[in-house]
Amino acid sequence: MATFSQLNGAERQRWHERGTRAQQRYGISHADWIILCDAEHVLNTWDAREANGEIQRDEPTDRWPLGRPRRFAEMKDGTHRDCGYIPDRAAGAMRRAKQVLLGHPDLMIYWQGDCRGASIYIYSRSECLERGGDIDRIYATVATACFY
Repeated sequence: MATFSQLNGAERQRWHERGTRAQQRYGISHADWIILCDAEHVLNTWDAREANGEIQRDEPTDRWPLGRPRRFAEMKDGTHRDCGYIPDRAAGAMRRAKQVLLGHPDLMIYWQGDCRGASIYIYSRSECLERGGDIDRIYATVATACFY
């Protein structure tokens, strides 16, 4: 996914339109929209690095519910070298995204971990429940994708 500075004029216009619709639909501010899009960019990059095997997680523990992340580098001979633990940027991005929703009790975040599309979607809990309640199946129709 691109950052805002990499967007051309038409893409910037569509980004502003998506943001305006999200602001009107969910009552979030423009600054909140930017925070959500920034978090999505971090998560999308993280998901791609996990999919490529560059980031792998240890087994989950009480302190690390998703598992502590480690970075692996691919060597010229095709083997992978463990480069050690790295900061969990995905957890930080989700924490920032959830901060946006504190003033909006009906809003929820869906993290779609496939790096081929948008990673963060926001949606109304009540609207999701009206349509069956399983966000994994209906996020594309109920939620709004937050991305640049």
